[in-house]
Amino acid sequence: MIIAGIILLIWPGGSLRTLAIVGGIFLLLEGISLLAGKGIKEGQNQSLIGSIVLIILGILLLTRPGESISMIMFIIGLCFVISAVSYIFNIRNSFGNRNMNLINAVLMLVFGIIIMAHPFSSAAAAVKVVAVFLLIDGVMNLVSSR
Repeated sequence: MIIAGIILLIWPGGSLRTLAIVGGIFLLLEGISLLAGKGIKEGQNQSLIGSIVLIILGILLLTRPGESISMIMFIIGLCFVISAVSYIFNIRNSFGNRNMNLINAVLMLVFGIIIMAHPFSSAAAAVKVVAVFLLIDGVMNLVSSR
């Protein structure tokens, strides 16, 4: 855990690209194996479409890992923005403390906009947060094992 945390802290962008490439290989192989295993049989259009989508996503991750990560983060940011707007419009019908729900919605909106404006940087920042947690977990495991 400690070594993984150090690698992620030192090389967040490269780690993201490596993860994208490994994920692309996995998706490509999964799509090909599903396609080969199922073949084109009657009534299996969803399986065929799913296989093709996996293959396309795998190829995208392999050929354009940085752009793929940015696209995924942009979509996550967009989901944050959509959820925040939905929460704001439904604040009157919400349960609990409405002020806290409004603060939550506004923070979600701000984070969504930031992620959409800087998707790759946001992904790198998320990797650094994960790296810190890995380091803490690794140190805690070392300390508790004595």
